[in-house]
Formats: sequence, structure tokens, C-alpha cells
Amino acid sequence: MPSLHRSNLVDLDHFKPFLSQGGAESPRVREAAAKGGLTVAGPERPQFANRAPAGDLAGADVAKACSALPGGTATAGDGSVVDVSAACGAPGRRDRTTDTGSRGALLLDRFRRRLTASNPAADLWLVPFSAADPVRTPRTVNRAAPGIGRALADTVAGLRAAGIALDAPLGEHRFVFRDGRKLPVGGGTEVLGVRNRTEARWNAAAGGHPDVAHGSSHIQAVGPGRQFLPGGPHAADVRPVLGPGLAVPRGPDPAVPARSAGSGRGSASGTSSPRPG
Repeated sequence: MPSLHRSNLVDLDHFKPFLSQGGAESPRVREAAAKGGLTVAGPERPQFANRAPAGDLAGADVAKACSALPGGTATAGDGSVVDVSAACGAPGRRDRTTDTGSRGALLLDRFRRRLTASNPAADLWLVPFSAADPVRTPRTVNRAAPGIGRALADTVAGLRAAGIALDAPLGEHRFVFRDGRKLPVGGGTEVLGVRNRTEARWNAAAGGHPDVAHGSSHIQAVGPGRQFLPGGPHAADVRPVLGPGLAVPRGPDPAVPARSAGSGRGSASGTSSPRPG
């Protein structure tokens, strides 16, 4: 079991989502923290909703920046001029999900990867990150940032070279083959803030993401018993209670009901065997 005492974490109001200190949070953490207090039941629905909060943070501003490009074109990293006008509506109009049928989700993923990898955050946001307001910062895209047009051009050119339509359903180009069948895979990546994480290798020649490297499998939500809450007898350290290799019954707690979900289906019961760390 990971230690509850880590120097890069700060506990907000006991068991709200943890925020790191000294750096900007990912879209996934920001969305979770913005929802308020964390309960066991609370994470289950958003975990499998396949929402992409990065679209909420920046989608409208990026769409406006794209629409303002002269002639609907932008210069790619290799110096070529690319018509990106067909991509301008995607950041603002799409439903900002990463379901298998979500159109434009692959475009958004590829664009944001390029944008954040090649541009410092200071160039992309008008309101910079503030440790005093980690959930709401950084915010407000700098629409004049030249990196936006370049990332759009590189993304559009890359997808077209791979024969992928800009508004193609995600599942057509993120998939696995099992027993001779092509199975579409939903979910998303950390770069978009999707909680149902799916990391897939990019292979343009094979049609996009033909294999999933890793991602969500068994998802378990665990609530603390009363003895672990602040003021409880074991708030400082759970090790005296758990001990090495002890199996702790997952009994009901009237204050914090415990439920478990594996890939969003069913529930688990029995015992767990956390290890002190």
C-alpha cells in the first residue's frame, strides 16, 4: 500500500482529490478537484463518462484562434502551408467525449499532444498557473500564440497523410484485434484529462492506434473507515492497524460505503490485502 505521507501531495479538506504542490495540475486532476468532496460513489460515473475536460478548458478559444487564421491556413513545422479550416470547428463544437463514436476526438488528442509538447505553458495561457488557485489556473488561451497554428497544421497534415478524416469516429482508428475481430476502444489520455485512461501507440501506416499499450482495467474505489479520518485513532498512520500482509475485511461502514467496479461493470466483495509502504 502506498504511503499516505508524500511530500508532493497536499490533503484538501481531508479526502478531496489530491493536488501536487509547485506545478500546474493535469486537466483530469483539475476537473476532479473542481467537483468538490470525494466520496466512494462519486468517482464511478465520471470514471467511465469519457469526458475530455481539456476541451472545456481550451476548446472555444482554440476554435476562435483557428477561425482567425488568414485564409484558414497555417504554417506547419516543416514550413509547408496547410489548409486547417476544416478543423476549426472541432475544438469548440464537438461533444468533448472520447467514446468510440466520438467524432473529432482523435483530432483533438493529436492536436493537444503537439501543442503542449512544443510550446511552454507561459506562451499558451493569458492567466498563468497560480499555486494559490491550482484548480482554476492556468486558463484563458492566448489566441495569438503562434504555436496554436503550427500545432493545428502539423496535426491536420499528419491525419490527412494517414488517410484519416478529421471528424472520423474515434473507434475507427483506435482499436485492437482479438480472434480476428477489430474491436473499437474508447477512453482517452492524460493529455485530454480523461479519467478512463487509454494509452495507444500511434501508427499512421496502420490506421491510427491499432494497439492499446495500457489503460484502465480493474477500477476500485475505496473509502476510508472512520478510524482513518482526521481525529481518528489511526489518522496518522494506517500501518499499526493493517500490519504486514493482513487481510482486512471489506465490511460496511455507515459513513463511507465501499464499492468496487471493474471496468465499470459489476461489483466486488470479500477482502483486500494492502501492504504497508
